[in-house]
Amino acid sequence: ASIPVPQPITRPALQVFTLSSAEASGSCMVVKGRTLSPGYADLKVNPACDHILQGLTTARFWREREDGSIAFVDSQNAPVAEFAIGDDADYESYQPRAARLSMWAE
Repeated sequence: ASIPVPQPITRPALQVFTLSSAEASGSCMVVKGRTLSPGYADLKVNPACDHILQGLTTARFWREREDGSIAFVDSQNAPVAEFAIGDDADYESYQPRAARLSMWAE
């Protein structure tokens, strides 16, 4: 009889970020989830993020671009917020212009 070899348990590499805005007090958490395809991952946005940017909780996916920028996109693949690699933060938003969001990896 062969002895079953235990398989290592692979957990998805979740990345947790703290998001804040120059325009709103407080911060909220967003979680980049499992990779669905290259440059495309699940996104979980804490409900508190709607206080920072109305509608941010409609974002469902994290999309990475060739230049290192990222977009939070909704279920129709429409950008909800777009970020470039930041100077002071890991990421800083450039769309929507009024939001001025910053994100730091935990």
